[in-house]
Amino acid sequence: MKPGSDKIEAIRANIYPGAHWAINDWEQFPWHHDGKGKPDSDVAHSSQAFCISVWGALCHPDASELRRATARLLKTVPGDVFEERPLLTLEFADRTLLNERPGTPTNIDALLALPDLVIAVESKLTESYGTCSQPGSGHCSGRYEPGSDLKTRTDAPCRLEIQDGTRTPRRYWEVMRRLCRPDTLPVGIDCPFAGPGYQVMRTITTAAELARTRNEDWRAVFALPAHRHPDSIQTVEQMRNLLTADNAKKVAVLDYQLLANQLTDIDPDLARYMQQRLAAA
Repeated sequence: MKPGSDKIEAIRANIYPGAHWAINDWEQFPWHHDGKGKPDSDVAHSSQAFCISVWGALCHPDASELRRATARLLKTVPGDVFEERPLLTLEFADRTLLNERPGTPTNIDALLALPDLVIAVESKLTESYGTCSQPGSGHCSGRYEPGSDLKTRTDAPCRLEIQDGTRTPRRYWEVMRRLCRPDTLPVGIDCPFAGPGYQVMRTITTAAELARTRNEDWRAVFALPAHRHPDSIQTVEQMRNLLTADNAKKVAVLDYQLLANQLTDIDPDLARYMQQRLAAA
């Protein structure tokens, strides 16, 4: 359902003015929807509106000081890299990267492209990370091993690696094996991606595979208010622990509350906006 003019104005009012430049077409933009299919990015606790506000402001041409403050918190991104303005893509998706046809491809909330570097941002405000649908639908046992495919009874350790009707084999495990330590993904374990690690893994693999196709480096940033999401932070750490030492350094958590505090003296208006939304979440 496309939003009407009144809804568009409500969404605009909910997004920090310094980030409005990041939306080229307000009517055609892929706004998030509620359970009834209605756009809901006008509510105070909208994760999408918050993400656009923060990262749109940080990627503004005149926001180099904001980016330096962000880099100080991230540490995984050198501050001098952020001196240059990133090319920002909101709601990035590319089915070809992980062979996600058909169905819903991995969606990156904010993709920042810099010379020789891509940064994938997964942004949360109130919600948790999404889980794999296969165990919940009774199609998978939740284990990574032959016999876990309860739908088509193949011997594949993960049924997402095989063709199922029109659904193509996903490349999640292929890419993760390249990124992880050799001993972390043996056959015969509880699947580390069955729960909320699924969305974290998809963000990491999308960033890494996109960077590989461009012959660039990558980072995956999981931005959230840390005090609300201790379990989500633990999930990110569990995924980092699977990766090689070099790749683990490319994954970072960004605490929105700490960022808002950092920005108080740099951009009081943005800091105030963030504090208000964080308090309402």
